[in-house]
Amino acid sequence: MLAAAIIAISMVLFSSSGLFDGSKENENKYTARFIAVCTDTTSDGWSEIKRGLLAEAESQYAAVEYIEEGFENSRAVASAIEAAVDARADGIVVYSDGSDIDAEIEYAKNMKVPIATIVNTYSGDEDLTEISVEAEQFALLMTEYIKEHYPSPVKIGIVSGGSTDNERLEFLSAMLSDAGMTFKTAVATGAYSFDAGETVKRLISNDPDISIICCTDANVTLGAAQSVVELNKVNSVKIIGSGRSEEIISFINKGVIVGTVAVDYESIGRRSINELVRQRNAFYSEVKNISADIFIIDSQNADAFTGPEEDDE
Repeated sequence: MLAAAIIAISMVLFSSSGLFDGSKENENKYTARFIAVCTDTTSDGWSEIKRGLLAEAESQYAAVEYIEEGFENSRAVASAIEAAVDARADGIVVYSDGSDIDAEIEYAKNMKVPIATIVNTYSGDEDLTEISVEAEQFALLMTEYIKEHYPSPVKIGIVSGGSTDNERLEFLSAMLSDAGMTFKTAVATGAYSFDAGETVKRLISNDPDISIICCTDANVTLGAAQSVVELNKVNSVKIIGSGRSEEIISFINKGVIVGTVAVDYESIGRRSINELVRQRNAFYSEVKNISADIFIIDSQNADAFTGPEEDDE
């Protein structure tokens, strides 16, 4: 049933884009057929990832089909991956909410179907190809931004969102230390921006000399921004954050956040297709972690990133 749905979705998408009209003659123009599974089309820059998938597939003379609906639970995600394998896809891209799909990924590997997953942070699984923001890469970009824009001695507060951000916290601490900068660290006690905001308030209250707050994820960034506004410290405490939601961009335009580390989502889509092609050409013999491109959004370029599709990472 689901496999039939995949084919139906494919026909509609490709007919509207002019890529595929369902005929055998047109189908034979493509060297590969990939399927992308996305469990939430409203989150994390999916529209840009999708644009990258399509652009790179065209350059590789490949077709891309999408499964984007019907994910009421984690089992539905697993079923979608199984259906993509059974539909004889040449490769699968998975962009999910972290559902437990280990068994289905193993099934794809056993069936010699390349699979690439898009995640926020690398899990360390050496048997799985993941496209993610490396913690060291994140910390280096943030450190270089601080050194460039705040060369005089400053005291920094680093606020982490919890266990998934530990690596970012560790690398950032090490790099700031190597740069001779003074800092304190704190870990938010909950998963929401409110919790992060309370952590930031305590950090600033306990050490009024802190003039920069570095945030390792988007929730912490929003919490920090809301806190400095409430404490009336917008001019004295600078926030360097993570993420590129509309709220974060709005805070940049208002001068509350000075800069944020953002993901180039379109490049993720392109690299996903490139990796599937590489694995397919290598007869599925290797997997590797792939770093997503990141860059800084600040007052100089924030206007280019306003709009409904700029969602959180």
